[in-house]
Amino acid sequence: MKKGGVTNMTVLTKGLIELIRENHISFTVSIDGPQKIHDMYRKFANGKGSFDRIVANIDTLAKNGITPDGFESIYTPYEMEQGYTIENIVNFLIHDFDASWVDVVPVCGWFAQDEIKNEWTFAKQLRTDTCDLFADCVDSQEPAKQFLAQTALRNLFAPSNNTVWCKLGQNTITAAADGSIYPCYMLLNQRERWQYSKTRGCGCFLGGVLLLWW
Repeated sequence: MKKGGVTNMTVLTKGLIELIRENHISFTVSIDGPQKIHDMYRKFANGKGSFDRIVANIDTLAKNGITPDGFESIYTPYEMEQGYTIENIVNFLIHDFDASWVDVVPVCGWFAQDEIKNEWTFAKQLRTDTCDLFADCVDSQEPAKQFLAQTALRNLFAPSNNTVWCKLGQNTITAAADGSIYPCYMLLNQRERWQYSKTRGCGCFLGGVLLLWW
């Protein structure tokens, strides 16, 4: 059975390479756009950006015959301020990493409550950018863009009550460097709320959803 996961690829060891190869693990890599954008968010404790490390580890995997199944990125008002559209980020991931699957997820709630006008401005621009991206994807022969077009159509017309961008904890989990488990890597800074480990808390999977309690 093929197992899956999401990784930021800052840590790569021989043991991990063998684990991926022997268990046929599929995984996506988190890269938040070009280096200038990515390093704004993804920093090590010393303040240095992680982009170069991730690219080096992807190259190491390639030398061992391992290719990521896809790439994902977040999209924030910062990218918009820097002149990047969602389509720009998609094209970057496809062309620079030869990605056959990409996912760019806009973030909500970036602004404070007294900045609601900025939130609306961001949302309106997102609508325009998403329409442009969809039109480009429909006409494209690239597998990643064809997938995005199909996903957009499913989100628009499939009978679903889903109101969130991602499937938090439904079919993915995050394993931290210390062995703790979280529903999503975005929750690593909320350890007291979401952590599941041998020494703290209990948890189980129910219907594909990770349930945690203390």
